[in-house]
Amino acid sequence: MILYYNKQYFVSSGFAFAHADSSVDILAVEAVPVEHLDETVVRKMLSEHTAKFQAAKDDYEKATHQIGIDVSTAMVSAIETMGK
Repeated sequence: MILYYNKQYFVSSGFAFAHADSSVDILAVEAVPVEHLDETVVRKMLSEHTAKFQAAKDDYEKATHQIGIDVSTAMVSAIETMGK
């Protein structure tokens, strides 16, 4: 049985392996349907991580909040792309 799905997912990180038979294995740390992302919550996360990054006292805090900024920005982009 071959199933075809046309659904968009937000994947924060992972790997995709394409095989010679055209099958694909996808390994993701987390994957969420884009339609389940709440734009208001995501934009609030982005704002909070940006403020915490600017107030960070050391490199560890900066790195932690930079990851939050990067993921939140990618989520916003996914939401905006889905809306088009």
